[in-house]
Amino acid sequence: MIMLTRGTTGALIRASSRDGGQQAGANNAADSTSGGSPPRDRDRSAASDEVPARPVDGIVAALASVPDELSRLLANRSREDLTQPAEDGGWGIVEILPHFHDWERVIRDRVDRILTEQTPELEEHDDSLWAIEHDYSSQDPLGVLAAFRDQREALVALLESLDDAAWNRDARLPKHGRITLHWLLNNVCDHDARHMMQVRDVLA
Repeated sequence: MIMLTRGTTGALIRASSRDGGQQAGANNAADSTSGGSPPRDRDRSAASDEVPARPVDGIVAALASVPDELSRLLANRSREDLTQPAEDGGWGIVEILPHFHDWERVIRDRVDRILTEQTPELEEHDDSLWAIEHDYSSQDPLGVLAAFRDQREALVALLESLDDAAWNRDARLPKHGRITLHWLLNNVCDHDARHMMQVRDVLA
């Protein structure tokens, strides 16, 4: 097992600006979509010797910052602002926030399994129909944001309690092979960054 330390130097995040239908994947592949529907989120391929781009402390800080940044961006916005689609026909805030919320539940389940099981086999998730299946457009954006904040704060509190050995615990994803908790959460930061850019574009 590769040992990663809190002192590992982080790399800059690279994210393109249109995730709602034109967003490239976290590594190098972009999904081609039509009708404004966003691509499925794809985990970066995990080589057995890949070192995550961010140090542990950087990951925790990045994860903790997202609810506050969302609240800042959405402050004083009208109901119309929060429910209208993006100008390019992609997702609006009313879809992006439930997407954060849905993935947070998946992420927490994965984290809990990695911490409590020996190299668990994690389930892959196809999120391409979640907006329809979970009726994103009917959900209250600010209520969803509050629920996401509660979930993210609980996750951050857990992560702050972990030692280096816990961050190096591993699991397997069917499409990516062996991953570590550190790799998984670095990938979550990439996912967050893409959708935060999408939020800024929608509100511009």
